[in-house]
Amino acid sequence: MKNYRGAGEIIAYKDMLKSNWIGNLTGMYNQRRVGKIYQSKVGHEDYVMWLSVLEKARNRLAYCIPEPLAFYRLSAHSLSGNKIKAADWQWQIYRRHLGLSYQKSCYLFFSYLYSAVMKRQ
Repeated sequence: MKNYRGAGEIIAYKDMLKSNWIGNLTGMYNQRRVGKIYQSKVGHEDYVMWLSVLEKARNRLAYCIPEPLAFYRLSAHSLSGNKIKAADWQWQIYRRHLGLSYQKSCYLFFSYLYSAVMKRQ
């Protein structure tokens, strides 16, 4: 069974803080405008990279093509299939990588959990 997870046509940086809406398989950015951005060796490498891209983009927005461009398999045994580990990675991104306050991290973390549940409905 295939699940389709679509994002809105425009994704703002503030929306990306709550959930990763850019699929690493199909995402593109203009390197000439933003500069070359590499993935860090942290959990959710692609998410951290897309946050960096949007942070450096002139208007802090991403524009999406609202149709499936690729398909991939989901597995409970994959690296990101461990939801407890993924949640910990998300928390560490808020606190250590982005340096957000405890209060803002809590707000975004609960938004992340809500988005994660809604994506799987």
